[in-house]
Amino acid sequence: MKKITSPISNDFKAFTVLAETKNFTKSAAILGVSQSRLSQIIRDMEANLGFRLVNRTTRSASVTNEGVALIEQLRPLFEQVDSVVEGIKSSYGEVSGVIKISATNAGLDALLPKLATVLSANPNVVLEADLDYGMVDIVSKGFDAGIRNGENLPKDMIAIPLTPPVCTAIVATPDYFRRHGIPKTPQDLLRHRCINIRLPTHGGLYRWEFEQGEETIEMEVPSALITNSGAASLTAALAGIGLSYLPDQTVQYYLQVGLLQRVLDDWCEPYSGFYFFYPSKTLQRPAMELIIQALRQSLPEKSPL
Repeated sequence: MKKITSPISNDFKAFTVLAETKNFTKSAAILGVSQSRLSQIIRDMEANLGFRLVNRTTRSASVTNEGVALIEQLRPLFEQVDSVVEGIKSSYGEVSGVIKISATNAGLDALLPKLATVLSANPNVVLEADLDYGMVDIVSKGFDAGIRNGENLPKDMIAIPLTPPVCTAIVATPDYFRRHGIPKTPQDLLRHRCINIRLPTHGGLYRWEFEQGEETIEMEVPSALITNSGAASLTAALAGIGLSYLPDQTVQYYLQVGLLQRVLDDWCEPYSGFYFFYPSKTLQRPAMELIIQALRQSLPEKSPL
């Protein structure tokens, strides 16, 4: 069969990337083109359209009102065309497409094992994961789906559970505890070195949460390191820098082999697990349907979903 190429304008895609990053250098790197080539693409678009799309400065680019209107009105149409093209391909047995997902490190860890088989069997389906701890509006940001814990699911979304309820694990290396002692209560953490997460949504440090019976505690702990990545927090804990606050599934292997030690278990109550979610009112592309089916098939038989 002759290969079908999507008629979506590559120039428009380049423009939408620039609108997101507001930087020619970053956009060119994402698109895999030179900065001069990207600049020429935008100039050609503006010449053909008859109006300016971007206001340029030496360090950044801001989208004009006309450019914003263009994106808002054309992006849904272009996505529909992509869906039609992928549907034609799938009718000939070829499912392809890039599925963009917004996730946390722990959420991605929960997803990937469930998709290993389907991705291996469909080499033209590409999963692109953007790791972000903020509450991302997946529709406006152009994502096909997101992964967050059940307490933070946006409304009007279809959600598929990826994990059962999870617990937070407070961990550090055995050597760290030999040097600094083992905390017996959350208040003991005030005398320890901790690895904190800075939340992108408001710039503040995440307050560690504890619960035991009727008592709940939220507290700021001293920082030995501040990061915005769960993977970096895990790496720092393994390096002996301090205590890390992570989902138990993330550290399970390291606990089993003795590289990390867990404390304050009796203060870490289960909370809602991770969910894969996507818009309920959007016609799904064949590649996305393939992933949804794989996730639903992985659900326990007693799952209500």
